[in-house]
Amino acid sequence: MIYPLCGNKKNFKYIESVFSNEMNIKYEIFKCKNCEIEFSNPMKSALPSHYQKVEYYSYRWEFIEFLKFFKIFKNKKLKILDIGCGEGHFLYLLQKNGFEVVGIDFNEKAIKVAKEKFGIKRVYPFDLSEFIKNFPEEKFDIISAFHIIEHLEDPLGFVLKLRKILKENGFFVFSLPNHRRLNVKIRERENWDYPPHHLTRWNDNSIQFLIKKTKFKIIKVKDEGPFDLILDKLMQKIHFNLSKKFSKKEKDFRKNSEVFNHSIDELKKIKKFLFLPIAFILYFPLKFLKIKGISKFLIVKKFNGD
Repeated sequence: MIYPLCGNKKNFKYIESVFSNEMNIKYEIFKCKNCEIEFSNPMKSALPSHYQKVEYYSYRWEFIEFLKFFKIFKNKKLKILDIGCGEGHFLYLLQKNGFEVVGIDFNEKAIKVAKEKFGIKRVYPFDLSEFIKNFPEEKFDIISAFHIIEHLEDPLGFVLKLRKILKENGFFVFSLPNHRRLNVKIRERENWDYPPHHLTRWNDNSIQFLIKKTKFKIIKVKDEGPFDLILDKLMQKIHFNLSKKFSKKEKDFRKNSEVFNHSIDELKKIKKFLFLPIAFILYFPLKFLKIKGISKFLIVKKFNGD
């Protein structure tokens, strides 16, 4: 058994088991009674081919939160490494806002999209270790990793490694699934929150443990609100017949991406307009029950001398 965070070797609580046909592995999930992280046994992540099938986000709530915070540095051209950059949507947004951007992702197809569609020059099909090996002298003002940590076999080692390529007073910005989101509260955990896709599950205590052990200091913590979660669920569950007309265009995505993207955007706008009043009504009871959205967003800092 691998112990991914605190080194505890015996004080665990069994949670559940799941069999992965993809990996041909039975995963058992335990909770550490010391640092409270939930982790899988074995800590065996999905193969890179698994992520070829993953739909990359063109927008995340975290992107806006990032820009809100770092606008105070607008007169400085900060250099950022985005780990798990996917197709480059976040890098493109940062580049437009004056950041010097570098991205890595082991999905070579996604890297190709980032280069060809968004014109991002410095994107590489590397994991963090490969990037450091190829660019050993490179240092960054900010490193971001949105919804990456929960996928890793060694999350502690990952954060310690990225800390070495952060400049003094540099920021590590990351997010992970919120343990107070609706599906967890009603005990209907999503399929994506099981191994081999996610190997760890985090709460406030385990996050605090990680930050303390890697010698960062927390600057900001924010939970995504439930409003977007409600709206997204409504838009996913209720399709009417609007989406059928776009199915053919989806097949031609690579051939005519502009038409496809415009069509999908129009569909989303129509559905969003229809569901806004319902989402607004449902928002207040969920807020009262302290239900959060999908993500927890953190900014931590490496101070001089740490």
